[in-house]
Amino acid sequence: MKKIFLGIIISMFMIGCQEEEVITDIEKGNTSEVNLTKSENKNVLSFANFDELEKTIYEILESDVDLLERSITDFKEKGRVSLLMASNFGEEELREYGLKRENIAKVDTGDRVLLHLLSYEGEIIIERTIYKIDEDFVYILKDNNKEIIRKFLTEFKEGRIEVTNRKLLKYNESLQVYKHGNNKKEEYVSVKRTEYGNFPNDGSVRVKARQFDDHWFFYSSVGALTKTEQYWNSWVNVETTNRLKFSVYFEAFSIFDAHTPVFGKTLKDDIIKRTYAIDKVFGFNVGSPALLNFKVQNGLTQHQAGWYGNNSHTVNLYY
Repeated sequence: MKKIFLGIIISMFMIGCQEEEVITDIEKGNTSEVNLTKSENKNVLSFANFDELEKTIYEILESDVDLLERSITDFKEKGRVSLLMASNFGEEELREYGLKRENIAKVDTGDRVLLHLLSYEGEIIIERTIYKIDEDFVYILKDNNKEIIRKFLTEFKEGRIEVTNRKLLKYNESLQVYKHGNNKKEEYVSVKRTEYGNFPNDGSVRVKARQFDDHWFFYSSVGALTKTEQYWNSWVNVETTNRLKFSVYFEAFSIFDAHTPVFGKTLKDDIIKRTYAIDKVFGFNVGSPALLNFKVQNGLTQHQAGWYGNNSHTVNLYY
């Protein structure tokens, strides 16, 4: 039965990989109303099912709007503070919005689509279930009782509970915990690469180059990020002419089989924008759990930023 089920899933994704840019298994559609759906849970985005979430991600990836600008618009229109918006706040802005740095979820990824979808506490609701990412764990909650998480973390830190990477732990009837392992250099996790290139003639400005392939239980993705930062007491975003050029071949693997690819795809593009960051999601998958892991097998991502006239700096990352 398990083999039959997996075969059906693989067939679905083989059909889905006909798309040129982003790999999923659904049709594209206009879903501008879906991604701003509010819940009763302090403006956390809420989706009736994973199909709605997929359609929303498609709409985001096909739009030409900068995701930080989109998050700011969401806040002005809906009052929602996304994790993307909150993580880009300086201390003055945090005070202005009544936020504390310690209350902002820590989600280490170059995928700005995910950061845009999550609330500043790292939450999203799908099928009336709360998915919360913070540091090493993904919490799957049936109700918004944060005391359960605090109790789990206490027992975990005291060594009374052991959690294995990439395994789902049922803590009780209200909480399941998934240790995602994205930040660990384990043998089953592709090593994410992040490099900084300081401008030779201006050390206060740097290009951040990042490749990512993450699995967050309910969402997995692969892609790259170019970002420009300048140092003013701390590294802050700075708008400039950014460029992300890539030529990559990536494969998708079932979470049940890390050795046999379900499909592969070659992607090429050259994106140039006046912005603080450009990210490109090559492929993604959603579900409970998301059934695919992604890995780039070979290729190059080129990350470039312009600074005052003809001055520019490039960082190349090879797979």
